[in-house]
Formats: sequence, structure tokens, C-alpha cells
Amino acid sequence: QFLYFIGYGAMRAVTPLLLAVVLCIAGQASANTQIFPEILRGGSVYRNAVARERAHHQKLGFFPNSTPSYFYPPVDHWDASLGTFKDKFYYDTTYWDESSGPCMFYLNGETGLEQAVGGYMAEIAKSLNACTVAIEHRWYGSSPAGSWSNKTLFTETLNIKQAMADVMALREYFETNIAKRNVTWMLVGGSYSGAMTVWLNEAYPGKWKASWAASGVVKATLDFFEYDAHIKSVITQDCFTALQTAFRYAAILWETPSGRQTLFNLFEPGAENITKAQFFNMMSFAYESSVQYSQRTLMCNSVLPLELDDPMAMLTRYAFSGREMWGPRYTRSCRFTPDLCTAEAAAAGLGFNGEGNSWFWQVCSEFGWWQIGFPGGIKPINVSTALSIESCRAVFYPDTFPDVWAFNQKWHGLHPQTQGYIVATQGSDDPWSTTGLSVSQGPNFPVNTAQCTDCGHCGSMMAPRDVDPQALKDQRTLVMQSLSTWMAR
Repeated sequence: QFLYFIGYGAMRAVTPLLLAVVLCIAGQASANTQIFPEILRGGSVYRNAVARERAHHQKLGFFPNSTPSYFYPPVDHWDASLGTFKDKFYYDTTYWDESSGPCMFYLNGETGLEQAVGGYMAEIAKSLNACTVAIEHRWYGSSPAGSWSNKTLFTETLNIKQAMADVMALREYFETNIAKRNVTWMLVGGSYSGAMTVWLNEAYPGKWKASWAASGVVKATLDFFEYDAHIKSVITQDCFTALQTAFRYAAILWETPSGRQTLFNLFEPGAENITKAQFFNMMSFAYESSVQYSQRTLMCNSVLPLELDDPMAMLTRYAFSGREMWGPRYTRSCRFTPDLCTAEAAAAGLGFNGEGNSWFWQVCSEFGWWQIGFPGGIKPINVSTALSIESCRAVFYPDTFPDVWAFNQKWHGLHPQTQGYIVATQGSDDPWSTTGLSVSQGPNFPVNTAQCTDCGHCGSMMAPRDVDPQALKDQRTLVMQSLSTWMAR
């Protein structure tokens, strides 16, 4: 998340570039707008999201706390000999009834954290007189659990089990040192953190009085062809044909030096020796991100009209609209060429650096979620699981591989085993929804999918607008009613 593998980009510049599923631009954005990856923060979509959130906060009279706090959880919760590390968190008491009010624990997930949570979570906190507590995930942002250059420590202590134990440690720290009383907790997370919301209810039953899992990706998946298949199913036929035609024409251009130069001029990839599979994986990122982040209508309108006799025109429009929507950085990330970035760093004698590789390790070791091409789709089939495995092993270890079957057996995938009170939400456009819950799990575990155009990933977490689709408004109402009822029981 929101869910990308990132390569060894930090060593390509004097100042490390944190490539993760996070937002950071002039003027800090609240945690829920951080569903956008770093490399998608340079365009109009992100700027509009930040402006929307600021306007919503001003309407509420809410100014999220931006002063960080720190606590010191164990580097390894099952091996005290490794000591502790400095973990950042933010809490906000704007709406809190300090004597008896509850607190919302917000799971920030695979991103750095720059201030307290806002967006629709601020409205929930206001309604329930709650404080908010948001944790920066270990090995992200400014919370490494050790030296970034220690590959063994990095890979052995960055996993879901350790991250969830950090959450429980911060809960205890907050009650002991800040609230100075027992607190009633609700748990909120989106995307990877939405899945963690469900897993925390399984791992620590009875600790959360109510929970909201937005777009929770609870099923680890190896060959994630469903991602692009879902995109094909929700965009219009003309849009699909335009994209497929543009990509097929690009494949023809790739076969000649002059054609490749044309493609490089259009998309400006970060590495000249990028492979064909890596290039088309990069090229796919604009349309995938557009559908995921509720922009499919804008993206399709920018690629159309359908001109089958002029595929170069559609390819050009696609390239330029991607840059306008997402900024120039999205094509240049080591996300697409981690092997090349790692080799470049090794040649410079720089060694391993985990900074920028945190999410890459998590998908390589636990989750998979490799978005591959399939026959009849937009993305070519050479964007494959084999490509991702090779990239993982180039950066980490020769036998790196995510055992998604064992992971799903432990955490139960689409069949969570929990008695927790959880409301789960999805958006009908979201290509990640195929890894999430679609059927209610019981009276205390409703699942709601907002069926509407441009209802994408974690959409109901974003700052509400009057022009939002009614299905999205209804979903937020369900969330508020569910959390309010459960917190009052």
C-alpha cells in the first residue's frame, strides 16, 4: 500500500529517497492520504487530495497534531537480547474526553508517518469523543529497528508478527504513560493495515472493542492476475481497447532501437538498461494506479477517443496523462528495476541498504501480491511471477520466496477466525478487492462494498465531499453507526 515492491533506490542519490507507500509533499498530509505511494505524489491527483483534506479539516476546525512522540519496543519481541529501538507515533487529543473517552488506534502501515491521522477518522474521533494514536510501522520512515545496512536483522525482524506486537506494546505504553488509566480501544486500518486490523483481532482476541478494516487485503496471493483482470472488468470496452492497442503498439516499437528510443522519450524510465518486462511493468503503473485510486474515469477520458488507425496517438496521450496525473517520478523508481539498482549500489561498494526496500521485503517474504499479465489483458504476459521472484532474489537471498499458502493457513485468508466486532469496507472499482472480504462474516462482522464509479481503494477513509457517490456516503454511515454501537455496548 497501497501495495508496491520498492527497489534499491536509496543509494542512487546522495540524499536517500524513501520509496514507499507514503505521501510527503510541501505541507504535510494526514495519514489517510498516505495511501498514495511516494512516486505518485508529484501530480494533480495527489495535489487535489491534499487540498480536499485540508478543506475538510478546516471545516471541522481540526488541526492534526504534528509533534512526534516516541517509545521503545523490543527489536525482537521474542529475543530480549537484541534490545529496543526508537519507534515514532503521533497522538491527538482534540476531541478526547480525557477522563473516560476511548481512543482510536490507527495502523499507518507501509509508510512513514508525519502527523496524526485525519480525514474521515477525524469525524469518528469527534463523534465518539476519542483520542487518536497512530504508529509508524517498524522499518519504515524514521523507525528502523536497527541499522539499515544490517540485512540479517532487517529481514529477520520485519514481519507481520513483530509489527503487531509493536502495536500491543504501544497500547500498553500509552495507557501507562499518557492516559494513565485503562483505555477502551477501537482499531482502524486501510489496505495492508486493514488486513492487519483483522489479524490483530485474531492474534489478540478481546483487546479491541470495535474495528474498521478498509480495503483489507487479507488474502496473500502469488500469481495476482486478478488485479488486472478486475481492471479489465470495470473500465469501459473502448477504454480497454485503447489501452490494449497502445500497449501492443509499444511492444512493436520495443523491437527496434529507434522504437525503444521513442518509448524512452515518452516514459523516461530511470534505467537505460531496463528489460522489456520491467519497462512494461513500469508502463502499466499509470492505468493501474488510476483505477486503484478512484481515477479510472479521468484516465479513460484522457486516453480516448479510440483511434485504432493511430495507436501512436493513444500511446502518447496515455504517457502524457500519466505524467500529469501522477507526476514525473512514477516511471523512474527502482520499484521496476530493483536488480539493476542493487547491482549499481554493489558496484559502488555501498553494500546492502534496507532503506526503501521495506515493502519489497514484505511482499518477497510473506505476501506476494505480484500483479502479473495474462492472455487477453492489457499488461503483457512477460510481466510474470518469475520476474518478481528474480527481483526479490537479486536484492535479498537466493532462496527468497513468499510461502503464501502457509501464510493464508495461519491467518485464514478470506475466512477470518475472529469473534471481534469488525466492519469491513471495499470499493467496487478497487483491483485489490479480490484479495479482500466480499461477504459478511456474521452479525458483528458486516462487509460492505460501495458499488459506484470511481469508488476505489480505501475511498471511505478519504475526506468526505458533498459530491461523493451516495454508495460511498452510505458506507461511511455504516462505519460510523457500527463503531458507535459497538463502542457503547
